[in-house]
Amino acid sequence: MADSVKELVLTICGDMLEPIGYMPHGMIAGFLFLAVYLLGILAGRAAGIPMKVQEKKRVMLLYLCVVYGTVLLETAFFSREPGSRIGVNMELFGTWGETAASKGYVIENILMFIPFGILFPACFRFLKNGFVCVAAACLTSVAIETAQYLTGRGFCQLDDVVMNVLGTTLGWLLYRIFCNSSDSP
Repeated sequence: MADSVKELVLTICGDMLEPIGYMPHGMIAGFLFLAVYLLGILAGRAAGIPMKVQEKKRVMLLYLCVVYGTVLLETAFFSREPGSRIGVNMELFGTWGETAASKGYVIENILMFIPFGILFPACFRFLKNGFVCVAAACLTSVAIETAQYLTGRGFCQLDDVVMNVLGTTLGWLLYRIFCNSSDSP
């Protein structure tokens, strides 16, 4: 039992190196976003509109959302060759197999969306509502799975959507526990 848990943890840690490798791309996308956003702020200042403290917090949260979104898309979609993965599995828990790798994929789908449940409610007021946040993540996950199916860049799996929604729910709960939801960015 301990060996299988160790193997699972090592598999997940090894697989997480791929998204970590995309962080520079996410940071570049985030810096490009910041440059455009800050140009807008400077234009506003030139027009006599000051930047409030809440806006500075929001800019940093938006930056993190762009970094996360870039890493998410590259991991789930752009890192794969078109036509390299073809298949549909609509069986609930159909991907939970006997190997550490198959179990790792399921857990990684949960981990991949925890930041969604933390960052997006912190940044966007309407996503502070747990139902709305989870519904937005579900739609995002369905869009990714549909794009993967249409391009052959990933297997279209019900489990991926369910685990992404679970990850978002966990992230949103962490957000509610550790962040004051009455603060607006």
